[in-house]
Order: sequence, then C-alpha cells, then structure tokens
Amino acid sequence: MSSLRKLDQIITKYNRRFLVILMTGIALLITIQVIFRYVFHLPMHFLEETLTLLSVWLYLLGNINASRNELHINARILEIFSDNPKYTNTLRIMSSMLSVIVTIWLTYWSYDFLLYSIKKGKISQILGYPMIMLESAMFVCFIPICIYSTLELYKYIIQLRHNLPVETEDKQK
Repeated sequence: MSSLRKLDQIITKYNRRFLVILMTGIALLITIQVIFRYVFHLPMHFLEETLTLLSVWLYLLGNINASRNELHINARILEIFSDNPKYTNTLRIMSSMLSVIVTIWLTYWSYDFLLYSIKKGKISQILGYPMIMLESAMFVCFIPICIYSTLELYKYIIQLRHNLPVETEDKQK
C-alpha cells in the first residue's frame, strides 16, 4: 500500500501544479485575446487554438482531482430511503463498480484513439503543433481516474465488510 500512497502523492503533486499553470495560462490568454479582439480589432486565431489545447488538459486534469477527492457528481437519491449503512454501502459499491467499468472502457477506448492519433500524425491547422499533444490527454488522464475509481470501490467494500458508518457529504468537507 506504501507504493500506492507514493503514486498518489506524485499524481497529486504534479496534477495540482499543472492545474495552477493551466488556469493561469488560460486566464492570461483570454485577457490577451479580449484586448486584441476588442481594443485593437485584431483576432488572434492562434490564441483560440492554444486555448482549446489548454482547456482540454485543464478539464481532464480537473477530473483527476475530482476523482481523487471523490468530488465528482453523485446523485445519491436512493440513499435517502434508508439509514442502514449496509444498504448505503451496497448502493455505493454498485455505483462505484459501474464507474470502474465505464472508466476502464473509456481508458481502453482512449488508448485505441491514442494509437490512431500516433498513426495519423495530424498537426494543428494554425500553429502546426502535433495533435497528439491534445489527443493524448484522454488516455493520460483516464489512467489515474481509473485508479481512483477502483480505490473508491475498494473503500466502500471495506466499509461494507466491517460494517463501518457511511461518510456523508457533510462529513467529507
């Protein structure tokens, strides 16, 4: 478990750094774009292409952060019908299992897409950067999301096995 904790620390450390850099970069580029477009009446199309690249990475890296902290969107409607921890943990196990299955499927699909992108060797229209920089984001980011989804499933299984109380959103904050 120690190596898993170390991997989590590495992912978290670099993910947070990249998120800060991307958010700052996007804010600066949008500011520059607004100034050039509305003050100087000069559209800067290369900024739009750069913003697309940064936004995709920001979105997917943000998903890693949400998966790690279990802050992804949950509609825990069925849990309101019972205070029984076994019932709640069973529902959460089923939900997490579905998340793991979907995440594994998306990881596999994104790997296939990555191979396709490498094979095609596409380049962006305006700046001419290799599109693999954009298209690899899904595969790179789905791997840690898959890991965190599996860890969440494991946590709920342990809670059910040991009849531990279920954490509510209020307790997590």
